[in-house]
Amino acid sequence: MRERLQNAPWWVMSLITGLSFASVTAVLNHFLQPASWTAAIVGGLLGGVIFGAIMGPWAVRQRRHAVAASGDLPFQALRIASRAVMRGPVPLDPEIRQATVRLTRLQLKQYSRGRLWLGAFFVGALNVLYGFLALTESPWWWIPFAIFLGFGVLNVVLPRHLRRRIEMLSQEP
Repeated sequence: MRERLQNAPWWVMSLITGLSFASVTAVLNHFLQPASWTAAIVGGLLGGVIFGAIMGPWAVRQRRHAVAASGDLPFQALRIASRAVMRGPVPLDPEIRQATVRLTRLQLKQYSRGRLWLGAFFVGALNVLYGFLALTESPWWWIPFAIFLGFGVLNVVLPRHLRRRIEMLSQEP
């Protein structure tokens, strides 16, 4: 299943991400706002269409870059390399280890490109909004506040972690 999803076209990825987003959004809309299930589902579906239309092609483009950076490893080797980007032992196979270094550098480059605006958006704008809503509307708003605060912390910690992984992966075993 994962291998088929790995090669899924953009429209399949759009459906998967859009329906996932729509489901979560509909449930949250119903419980966080005084909305009927019908209104919550319609709102979730509208958001899901927009989210899926953006995330499906983006996910396929990211996958294409990762496959190119990995040097066209077989699926199992790519899974090992992808997992080793963030955690775990350094792969012993030199080809997989080099692919892991390339994937880690790619991820650091992609992440560094949007780091400033992501941090400002997630920590700044959204958490001010969710904090305000949690204090004035419903304590349920603390859930998205915590999630986006976590994204903000990740924005600070992840680049340093990726640089350390590149150093570790680049050393000879």
